[in-house]
Amino acid sequence: MSGQQARRTRLKADTVGGLFWVAGGLWIAWEGRELGLGTLRDPGSGLILFWVGLAMAAMSAVTLVTGFLARPAAAGEWADWHGLEWRKLAVVLATMIVYAGALEPVGFIPATLVLMAVLFRAVEPQPWHVVLLGALITTTVVYVVFKLGLGTQLPDGLLGAG
Repeated sequence: MSGQQARRTRLKADTVGGLFWVAGGLWIAWEGRELGLGTLRDPGSGLILFWVGLAMAAMSAVTLVTGFLARPAAAGEWADWHGLEWRKLAVVLATMIVYAGALEPVGFIPATLVLMAVLFRAVEPQPWHVVLLGALITTTVVYVVFKLGLGTQLPDGLLGAG
């Protein structure tokens, strides 16, 4: 593969991936805004999703820019795509989409517990006791910081568990 072909391959991969994640981040930010941002003194339940979505979109935009500014890739450099674990990527993406949709109707605590358990198990499989403990600790820390510490409104859902 010539240097020019490698550069086009890199540009295509960075552009497609960057555009996808920019769009995903903007969608998450939009959904957070729909949940309500609140005010500085009374943050809404969508505040976290809003800022996470914007941060995700911003970091993805950086990928787009660096793809255009980066040096041409060496021949065979993109062969690493073949080693990518697509199943894990699909599980993480699907889990995040389901989480964003389930957060309001199900509630913060149960939705986040399930999200974290799936991520701990799917990304780098851990024993079940580590998965459950990690999900519980992570959810508890986020709840304490945002709900109790900052007074952020978190979605209660059907179970009233927000």
